[in-house]
Amino acid sequence: MQSIPEHSTTAKDQKILEIPLTNSNEKADIFQDNFEHLQALEYEARLWLAIAYLKRGKSAVQGGQANVQKGPDLSFSGVTPDRLTPANLKKLLLKVEADNRIKAYNSIKKGITLHFEKFCESYHLDNFERVVVMLLLANSTCMDVRKLYNESHFKETMSKKGEMTIGSLLYIICDDYRKQLLNRQYFSTRGTLFEERIIPRYCLFNTANILDLEVYLHDEVVNHILGDNNIYDTCLKYINKEKCVVKLDTIIISEEIKKDVVNLAKNYLKQKERKEKLSLKQFYGYGTGLVFLFHGPSGTGKTMFAHALAHTMGKDILSMSYETAIEQAGSLDVAIRYLFKEAAITNSIVFFDECDGLIRKHTPENGQFLIEIEKAECITILATNRVVDLDPSLDRRITMKVPFDIPDEIQREKIWNSLVPTNISLDKDVNFKELSKKYIFTGGLIKNTLFMAINNAAKKNDSSNIIITPDEIKKAAAYQSESMFKKSSFGKIYKPRMQIDDLSLKAQNKKELRKLAAIIERLSGRSMGINVVIGASDIETGIDCVEAVASLCECKVRRFDLIVTACAAESAKVKDPFTQQEISIIDYVFSINMGDQPIIMFVDYGSFFERILSNSPEELEKELFDFWSKLRTFDGIIFLVTTPIKKHLIPIEFHHYIEVNYPTEELQIRRWESHLKNGDFPEDKIIALVERHPMHLHEIDHMARQSTIASFLNGHDGDFALEDLHEAIGRLKYKKGTLTLFGEDR
Repeated sequence: MQSIPEHSTTAKDQKILEIPLTNSNEKADIFQDNFEHLQALEYEARLWLAIAYLKRGKSAVQGGQANVQKGPDLSFSGVTPDRLTPANLKKLLLKVEADNRIKAYNSIKKGITLHFEKFCESYHLDNFERVVVMLLLANSTCMDVRKLYNESHFKETMSKKGEMTIGSLLYIICDDYRKQLLNRQYFSTRGTLFEERIIPRYCLFNTANILDLEVYLHDEVVNHILGDNNIYDTCLKYINKEKCVVKLDTIIISEEIKKDVVNLAKNYLKQKERKEKLSLKQFYGYGTGLVFLFHGPSGTGKTMFAHALAHTMGKDILSMSYETAIEQAGSLDVAIRYLFKEAAITNSIVFFDECDGLIRKHTPENGQFLIEIEKAECITILATNRVVDLDPSLDRRITMKVPFDIPDEIQREKIWNSLVPTNISLDKDVNFKELSKKYIFTGGLIKNTLFMAINNAAKKNDSSNIIITPDEIKKAAAYQSESMFKKSSFGKIYKPRMQIDDLSLKAQNKKELRKLAAIIERLSGRSMGINVVIGASDIETGIDCVEAVASLCECKVRRFDLIVTACAAESAKVKDPFTQQEISIIDYVFSINMGDQPIIMFVDYGSFFERILSNSPEELEKELFDFWSKLRTFDGIIFLVTTPIKKHLIPIEFHHYIEVNYPTEELQIRRWESHLKNGDFPEDKIIALVERHPMHLHEIDHMARQSTIASFLNGHDGDFALEDLHEAIGRLKYKKGTLTLFGEDR
């Protein structure tokens, strides 16, 4: 059996009383419940008060007669009046204490929760502190004890709310004046009773003389020992206490990381429960709590893992609402202090979600948080969506940093399967492997997708057997994906509507694009990417080609301006919508983007790419070093839309080149006819125009608009004449002097 500690005299390693121990056995009496144990402690408290009363010379016997003097009734002790002496009651108290401690030990061993014992254990109270708490508890909750204390006249005024003076507590517990002086230290500001707020600190401001200070237990301490599991709910509603039901096998992260976290938590709690549990604190002095930092994008499982860890350890989770905490507690400092206090009382795990303000440098809350982390002897979990620059003083207090990344394809498939409730059926065509390839989702987004699909399926099906179909899942996934794309702060992300059959191109170009789409589908199955250059004299037509390929592959498009992306200054930063971290533009463009796996499209509006390629290889590498580096290592699908270039100039970072030819002459003629409504252009002139100035249809539309404006500027009615058209065409030239629209061979 674990030995029962004795009363301390001068400090936590010195003793006041010698308590005779008896060996425990399985047949020893136990307390039936917490209230029976408290009743036994109330009897102990009254014996302490009776002994102190008699020590003051208030004899119970006068003139040999069993005549009780005016004073408290001590008949509760069961000792006859002729034997009511301090020494006899002291012997009785020692026996009662020993019996109660052994019964408590056996009760706990049987699984009966005794909150007083658990409370003393949580704060590592020694016997002196234990007796102080017991006396204050009894005086706060039992009118008979309060009556006995008041009738003993330990202070001039009556105790009305359970308060007792420090002088009376020292006198009641200590045998002589020497011990009273030695044990004053228990009521110092650094003593456990005040430092842990077991006794309110503002009691210290009531008077200058320590003996006259009136102290009492915090209401929440009293409520807890009485067995109130919601001790803070009546006055500190910002503290949330949760019973966790999340199972560890539903958490899909690296098995190695999961194993390391669970083993560390188990070993820590096991060490706390051992007989020599105080050895680490005695050796280090402070900082012996276990602190995890869970960091990574939103929805990657940080909160779920915290709950699963608590469930595995058999602990509750304590958390708080920061805004409500400031409103109710007056400051976040006070709220944090009480949160850790509750964790110590209930042996719970503290969880700070979205704790950026607490863990960043130089914040007001950081100071108190560091103090509480320093003192804590519990498991604390910090979670943040951001990779933050930690205060060095906090960094060294974090025992283990746990990264939560966007799950890979294999992990996503496991998450899809793990998040289907047991009472939900799947249509035979639901393919989670395909979904995990198509959608780069976190666990949170997968959960939202399934939740939406299940609710939609339940609305359509009145039976209890709910079956979700691929269409319902895809519809819900598309909604989640759209919501993610809207968070983007740079570039344009959208679902393309252009189809290959809608392109005004020759059959050969359409065939090339279909073949390219098929290759992309095959490469995605191998987790490989491809970089493609589309050369088109009309940039808008090149964009249409990329969008048509993306539509065929059922992909969204992330569209960026090439020159803005490739030449962005290092100081130019954008906010990653998922990590909330400021990152460079080039890193943002090539980052993994949650939602549908997109095609990245760079648009070169000013023939910038061709000018870069005309430089020497050394200049090329130097000017676009980061851009080329990303192209070499990126596993996604990249398109660059630019003006036509010579194939031998294309860098090796690109795998394929497609030059978009002009549409058939017939298509061009029909488009010109749609703009020429006054009949001034005979068909032979339109044919001659197309032969001399071949154009893409976007270009014809642009030329018609320019010619109409030229007509107005020349004083006409807007129906442009031949000279208006030639004026518009003549204004658009290549730098080397060749008309853009002449379609020169290259």
